[in-house]
Amino acid sequence: AHRILATAYDTSLLAYEGLLECGVAREQARMVVPVGNYSEMYATANLRNWFAFWVLRHTTEAQQEIRVYADAIDTMLSDLWPVSWRCLKESYKESK
Repeated sequence: AHRILATAYDTSLLAYEGLLECGVAREQARMVVPVGNYSEMYATANLRNWFAFWVLRHTTEAQQEIRVYADAIDTMLSDLWPVSWRCLKESYKESK
């Protein structure tokens, strides 16, 4: 199974790179990359937006992989803004 997946991902990435070389925009060339392929992203948001993400993604109903990101965001924001982050989480618990 691993070999089959690795071959499929390698082939799709070669196709993606080929489309880029043809001048296709990254957003459009990405259509050949399988959704199961991990990618890298950068994001900016205010504390309220990160909190909204955390609320949606830390639950047991969320996919395990996204819960890992929610936990990481929780840890980072607890370190950066401990009082504000704690207040947001407490207000959320009180509203439930």
